[in-house]
Amino acid sequence: MEAIFQSDPDVLTISLHESGRWLFPGTGFPQDSGVGAGKGSAANMPFVPFTWDEPWLMAFDRVVPALLRRFKPTVLVTQDGCDTHHLDPLAHLAATTGIWPHVGRAFHELAHELCEGRWLAL
Repeated sequence: MEAIFQSDPDVLTISLHESGRWLFPGTGFPQDSGVGAGKGSAANMPFVPFTWDEPWLMAFDRVVPALLRRFKPTVLVTQDGCDTHHLDPLAHLAATTGIWPHVGRAFHELAHELCEGRWLAL
């Protein structure tokens, strides 16, 4: 997703994922923050393998709302749950379904605060 919008300053991508040091295709490092006019429009938060609910949610809460408030989006489009779950065969994170009610509430509140409630959750 990030590569599609990496040069577009009007789209902010935020990704919380397993680090490319351990997971194919080896991308999504913090320094990968966009190119050209889109520099600064991508925020990557890579995690070490087996990151569980508490540190994942701590990172989410500390970073995602602040980035969204600074960016001031007109709509939120989120792709939630990809490779995060501890049973996902492609990744090595250790989150449970217990994180999603918290994440859903946060995005719901942010969508109403910033985007007149416009939120598309994929």
